[in-house]
Amino acid sequence: MNILHLTTHLNVGGITSYLLTLSKQLIKAGHRVYIVSSGGEMVGTFESVGVKCINLPIKTKSELSPRIYWALPAIVDCIKKYKIDAIHSHTRITQVMGFLLQKLTNVKYVATCHGFFKPRTSRRVFPCWGEKTIAISDQVRDHLIGDFGLSSERVILIHNGIDLEDFSEVNLEIKMQKRKTLGLDEGPILGIIARLSDVKGHSVLLDAMSQIVSHFSTVKLLIVGQGKMEDQLKAQVAHLNLGRHVHFYPVVNRTGDFLSVFDVFVMPSLQEG
Repeated sequence: MNILHLTTHLNVGGITSYLLTLSKQLIKAGHRVYIVSSGGEMVGTFESVGVKCINLPIKTKSELSPRIYWALPAIVDCIKKYKIDAIHSHTRITQVMGFLLQKLTNVKYVATCHGFFKPRTSRRVFPCWGEKTIAISDQVRDHLIGDFGLSSERVILIHNGIDLEDFSEVNLEIKMQKRKTLGLDEGPILGIIARLSDVKGHSVLLDAMSQIVSHFSTVKLLIVGQGKMEDQLKAQVAHLNLGRHVHFYPVVNRTGDFLSVFDVFVMPSLQEG
């Protein structure tokens, strides 16, 4: 099959990670994979595994943005050129695009819901769900059926997969060497890898750290990621006098490199798909 994925960007993040794992396995199974996005820092990684990346300026948070409608003719041309058999959308914006592309080309269309959606009027009036809609967890499936009225036959539960090749076993010597590379001394290390947004619960974790350091004086917390909460979180670190214990690192392409440094991974999300 020739499969076209639609996503707003290919920067590091949960959907991009999902797409990379899925694309690698689809290609391994003999399918051809194409991705339309606005590009991003992970494009080279996708191309290295055999994905054809098509960059169009579709990155927006508004389903009414003219740019996503201006892009439709170019995507229709790609669907015809590459003889696409299925369209697969991964964000609200690209669900709208996928729905319209199906009407324009009569190509099969599915969508994956990676989390929870606010029940806005526009989504109820113009839902744009796929012919089949994939939910990544039981909670998301219940959300789609209970809050948006999708039939249980239309929602397919497929849990996220993990490519174990990205997570090789690391011995203590390699672990300590990686810590030295990051400028870390001995002592227990906690870590979180997530975008810096309020829903991920970083603030809760920092409040907990202010208590933890009173019991473990050498403990460190590594916060890996970027986002709109960065300045606020750094201010909280300063307010709690945790500067010696908390370290911020930019987003990483390979989470395994950081996970092998941690003693404990912490994910205090307030809401998670």
